Amino acid sequence: MKTLYLMRHAKAYQERDKYKDFDRPLTSQGIEDTKRIAAQLKTQNIEIKNIVCSPSVRTKETASALASELGIAKNTILMDESLYDSADFEDCVYSLPDEWDHALLIGHNPSITQFASQLTTISESIPTAGVIGVVINIDKWSDLFSVTATLKLNLNP
Repeated sequence: MKTLYLMRHAKAYQERDKYKDFDRPLTSQGIEDTKRIAAQLKTQNIEIKNIVCSPSVRTKETASALASELGIAKNTILMDESLYDSADFEDCVYSLPDEWDHALLIGHNPSITQFASQLTTISESIPTAGVIGVVINIDKWSDLFSVTATLKLNLNP
């Protein structure tokens, strides 16, 4: 049994003339929203140990803030370029170590919402700092689409 959590990065600065897209940092609202999500995860006794994120500044900052709140060592956060450039969540999941029973991927819209809708019946856009969790009755991540995932969690800041 595997549990996959998908999180959209928290709110980032929009000033495209000041920042390249890749380099946009979180706003103070984004940091606060991430803390609220972490508190909700704790309240629901959701234990996250493995985080993989896009290498963009806003996703790394979201992962770092979440890790701080959840007591996860920041040096264990992995980066996967495909979550930014090609937004290929499927390949990212297939590459997860099978010994991980739980994983959180932090990425960008519209890709993260599209991937979530492939796994579940969710059709609405995942908001910034939103998290969904799905349970999949598989032993290997490469079997991701061999069974239907069950929605376990849908959190908004």
